[in-house]
Amino acid sequence: MEKRTDKNSYTILFAIGMVIIVGSLLAFASAGLKERIEENKRIEKQLNILYAMGVNDNEGSSMSFVSKDIVAAEFSKYITKQLVIQG
Repeated sequence: MEKRTDKNSYTILFAIGMVIIVGSLLAFASAGLKERIEENKRIEKQLNILYAMGVNDNEGSSMSFVSKDIVAAEFSKYITKQLVIQG
């Protein structure tokens, strides 16, 4: 017995099934990578602060940030005090 795949109900059920499967996979991936995402956001913020201060690896007219391997050391070297302004 063949399955009739040309019906609208089959198409709708297939689409709903795929949405549930792919949505679940994306949710698990997002939850699993949350720590790495937060770490990358922190590093990016530190890189941008250092670049705005003029601490970078630029030679000539090229634009390049400090290496991600040494950003924490460079940030703690140049930034000694942090203030949070609320309001």
